[in-house]
Amino acid sequence: MSASISVGKPATVTAAKLTDLENVSTADGTQASVFPYVYEVRTVDEKGIFSQIERHLAFPASITYEAPGVYVGIVLALPGCATQGSTREETRDMLKSAIREVLDMHRRAGTKPTYVEPAGPVDPSSLANIYVDVENS
Repeated sequence: MSASISVGKPATVTAAKLTDLENVSTADGTQASVFPYVYEVRTVDEKGIFSQIERHLAFPASITYEAPGVYVGIVLALPGCATQGSTREETRDMLKSAIREVLDMHRRAGTKPTYVEPAGPVDPSSLANIYVDVENS
């Protein structure tokens, strides 16, 4: 499944899911994708010719406030990929590092990560996409 969205005059964004697995139910009953997908930004010059393509992997995650100065982040479809930080932004940055470490571990082992559906509903207010460069993942 693939979608293309025009983002202003100079760029086009294309998103394609890595898997055809089902979406997860959130706590309010809505559906949200929990599986990683490729996010492309294509830069177009004034003649309409693609001049650059940036590829990122988007990993849906849940970041929840637990206590003053404690936010917990979990990558929804990547078992064991979790961290915590003192702010939401710090937790996002730490999740990005954790994702890179998990992907690098799989690359060194010659394996592919297994993406799984979370065990229960996810609070939609906690959802965040964590973007990792494809070239560096």
